[in-house]
Amino acid sequence: MHQSSGRWRLGLLLSLLTVFLWGILPIALAVTLQTLDVYTVTWFRFIVSFGLLAVYLGVRGKLPTLTQLRSASWKLLAIAIIFLASNYVLFLQGLALTSPANAEVIIQLAPVLLGFGGLVLFHLPAMLPNALRLLQKHRKQLKYLKHKKNNIPPCKKIEC
Repeated sequence: MHQSSGRWRLGLLLSLLTVFLWGILPIALAVTLQTLDVYTVTWFRFIVSFGLLAVYLGVRGKLPTLTQLRSASWKLLAIAIIFLASNYVLFLQGLALTSPANAEVIIQLAPVLLGFGGLVLFHLPAMLPNALRLLQKHRKQLKYLKHKKNNIPPCKKIEC
């Protein structure tokens, strides 16, 4: 069960910071691409991220040992690195060819494609047919709630 920590202001501040940074990222990258090429920006982002994460984990004492790293799935790690690097490179190449506003709209397809990739890679059952069956099964209840919301008394028999 989830328990609230009472730090909702911090959560709100961090989410607003995330929205702001994601909003200015395409603009900053478009300016950077005027000087550097796509591949230099990508490896620089990877190196800085790796360095900051290593320092953070080292300070907290949670840096993994070599035995923990050896037990990890190297194949899955390689796939993650390849696809993350591909995402960065292709986003930057697209940004070089269009405006930051267009790139930001198009990149919103990434979570949808990630979901479809998860369905295929991990052989997950498709949820859309199940959701449609659930809606069909409970359409009378939904119709009743709609009438209740509009303060319309429900009929004895609801025509659908």
